[in-house]
Amino acid sequence: MQDYLVGLGSQDDICLKYGIRSKGKLQRWVTKYNSHEELKTSGTGGITIMTKGRKTTYDERVEIVQYCIENENNYAATAEKYQVSYQQVYTWMKKYGKKGVEGLLDRRRRTKPENEMSELERRRS
Repeated sequence: MQDYLVGLGSQDDICLKYGIRSKGKLQRWVTKYNSHEELKTSGTGGITIMTKGRKTTYDERVEIVQYCIENENNYAATAEKYQVSYQQVYTWMKKYGKKGVEGLLDRRRRTKPENEMSELERRRS
């Protein structure tokens, strides 16, 4: 971004030089910089950690969240250590923040009790 701001190349040149995938990203950085917003790094240096997640148990999710908290919410380091995706760590931390450890339970494929079902849902089951 500094190279672009001092005129050492066009947006295309800078993106090519530093391996930035889109001019839009560079433009957003320049806009944030010019409006004195803080530019944050993911902590990975642009390295893809793990794009696909993996299945985890409830106990693993609790351990992962605890590790992340103990390491100053470093999602990237947590994802790398536990071989899960950055997005999974982010999601679990968000759920933990809202509901505590209860938020880490996997509620997919949970059937509703009969009294919570609509008429249509009762007919389908």
